[in-house]
Amino acid sequence: MVSKKSAAALRAGVRAGAFALLAVAAGCGGGGGSEADTASPQTIENADYYPLQVGDRRSYRTSYAGGDFGDSTVYFAEIVTGTRDVDGATHFVVHTEDFFPRNALMTAGATLVQVRSSTNPTAWHRDLLRFPATLGVPFIQEEEPYSVLDRDGDGTYDTSITRYVTTPIDLSTLQTPAGRFERTLHVRTDTIMTILRSSDGATQTEATWSVDHWYAPGVGVVRTLRTSDDGQTTTELLTSQPAAQPRRDAAAPTLLAITPAAGTTTHRGTSLQLTFDEPVSAYSVRGAVTVTDSRGERNDLFGVSSDKTGRRVVLYPMAWPGGTYTVHIAPGITDLTGNTMGAHPDHTFVVDDTVPAAIHAMPPPQAENVTQYNGVLTTEFSLRMDPATFNAITLREGSVATPATVKLEYGKLTVTPATPLKPRTRYTVDLTGLKGEDGVPLANPVDWTFVTGTTVIVKPPGGTSPEPLANSDPGIRPK
Repeated sequence: MVSKKSAAALRAGVRAGAFALLAVAAGCGGGGGSEADTASPQTIENADYYPLQVGDRRSYRTSYAGGDFGDSTVYFAEIVTGTRDVDGATHFVVHTEDFFPRNALMTAGATLVQVRSSTNPTAWHRDLLRFPATLGVPFIQEEEPYSVLDRDGDGTYDTSITRYVTTPIDLSTLQTPAGRFERTLHVRTDTIMTILRSSDGATQTEATWSVDHWYAPGVGVVRTLRTSDDGQTTTELLTSQPAAQPRRDAAAPTLLAITPAAGTTTHRGTSLQLTFDEPVSAYSVRGAVTVTDSRGERNDLFGVSSDKTGRRVVLYPMAWPGGTYTVHIAPGITDLTGNTMGAHPDHTFVVDDTVPAAIHAMPPPQAENVTQYNGVLTTEFSLRMDPATFNAITLREGSVATPATVKLEYGKLTVTPATPLKPRTRYTVDLTGLKGEDGVPLANPVDWTFVTGTTVIVKPPGGTSPEPLANSDPGIRPK
C-alpha cells in the first residue's frame, strides 16, 4: 500500500531545507543521553568544534519521532566539496545530500563558526558558535524584517521577524552510534518567529522551536535535537571520515533485492523498495534511480525513506498507471563512508490497474509510534469501490474488533473510532471483503496496521506549527 508515509519524507525534506543554513551538519535532528561535565570551566575556547577540510565526509541518521506519520528514519551525508572566496575570505563549500541537496558556505576560526548562503553569501549569514563561549550566556541574532505571509487575510503581506537566541548549555560526554565523545559542547538555539499584522499593527508569535547541537572537538556536530509542538527530530553522527585519514571501508554497497521483483505483476498501491548489504545514503539512491514506462517516459519518484537499519530504501511514486515499468539504476549510490556502487542492470515489472488497491492511508501502514491523529482514519482507493461490501470493514484493537463508524465519500474511506485511540496499542483496519465496482477483490486488504505511542492526542487538520519559510535571504542583524 503506498501511503502518506512518503509525505513524512517530504516533511523531513522541508524541515531539513529550512534548517540547512541554520544547522548545516545535521539538517534537523538529534537526541539521546549525555553526562554533564560539572567540573568544566564557565568560559569555553574553540577546540576545533567544526573542523573543515576539503574531502571531509560525515554521515548521519535522522529519526523523526511520533506525530501523525509515526516514526521514520533517513540516512544522509554531509561532504566538504571545495572552497569559495567571499569578501576576500576563504569559505568551505559544504554539500548536504538529503531531500533537497544543497550547498552552504562555512568558516570556522578561533572566535567564530559561521554559515552563509551559497546563492547570496554577502546578504545571508548566521553565526553558529562564538568564542570564547560562556555557559548560560546567549548571543542573539535577528533577521532583517521580510514580508511573505498574509496571516490576517487583509490582502497585504504582514511583516515577519525571526530571532535566534543561541545559548551554550554545558560540556558533556556523549555516546552516539559513531562512538563516545568527551567534552562535547552543547548549544541550544531558540527560534522565535513574530508577525506584525498589517490590519491592526498588533504583534503575535507565529512559531517557536528549539534546536540543540552537540559539537565534539575535532569532529563537528555529533548530535542534534529539534523540538517543537510537532514533535522531536533526532540526528546522530554515524561515521566521520576526515579527508586526511585513510578510508576505513573501501567496499562499495551491493544491491541485494528490488521489490516489486523483476517479471512480476503488482497493484497500484505498491512502492519501490531497494535492499542493500549495508546502510546507504537514501538520497543517493533517489538520485541514481529512475523509472520509465513502456514509452520511455519518466515516472516521478517524489518521496524517499529508509528503514531503521538504513539498508532498505523506499521510493514513492506519484502514481502507477497500469503498464510495464523499468527501473534504471545509474552509478552513484553511496554507503556511509562514500564508497560508490556502479550501474545495475535494468529491472522490469508490471502494474495491473484493473485490480483495486488502497492508497494514501493515514496513519500510514506499518507506522510505529503514532502520537497524534485528526480523529479519523482515512484511505483512498485506486478504483471505484462497491459500497455494499463496506460492511466487512473492521477496526481491530490488537486482535479484538472495536466499534467504529465507516463512511465512503468522494472516493475516500473514513473510519471513525467510537472512542479515542489508546496509547501503546496496535490497530488494524481490516479491509478484507472489499471489492471494486466490477467485483474484483481489493489487492491489499490487510496491510493497514499501525502502533500508537505512549501518548496519543487528537489534533485537527492544520493544527501543527508552521515551518519556517526559506525566505529571500533577508540577512542577519547580530545583537
